Amino acid sequence: MKTYLVVVLAIFGALMIAGCGVLGGPPGEAAAEAALKARVAGESGGVAALAAFRKTDGVAEELMGRKFYTMSCEATVGFQQACIWKFRPDFMTVVSFAVAVPTAGENGGWANFLQVTQNPGLQMKAGQRVRVVGKLIFSKSENGWKIDSFQSKEVRDEP
Repeated sequence: MKTYLVVVLAIFGALMIAGCGVLGGPPGEAAAEAALKARVAGESGGVAALAAFRKTDGVAEELMGRKFYTMSCEATVGFQQACIWKFRPDFMTVVSFAVAVPTAGENGGWANFLQVTQNPGLQMKAGQRVRVVGKLIFSKSENGWKIDSFQSKEVRDEP
């Protein structure tokens, strides 16, 4: 009898969770943080890391049968070493975490000139942190929710 009651309660709980949209629903704050952490590390080659993340709002949408979820958020990203962050907040809104790191021995003169002209972006120092306020846009595929883009409203240095 005890086993029967446990099974019934487990099935009832699963149906309640599914009915509330938790299973297969839009990504939560923890899932978004994990996805963004992987994206930052992957795009930067480990030079940058997500230091903090906070969801501020979210809205689910559907367009022509495709499901989207827009999550407003604040993220703090730290740079582990000096690099050029290939992102220009003055005229770009879609955030990329691609970086250019000078190779050993490239000091002064033409090496610096070539590095800067071929990799436009922000000069970042080792240990520098920036705060990005914006929105993550997710789309749903057969394999779950994926980040389509990270659009910034504001990017500023973090003390």
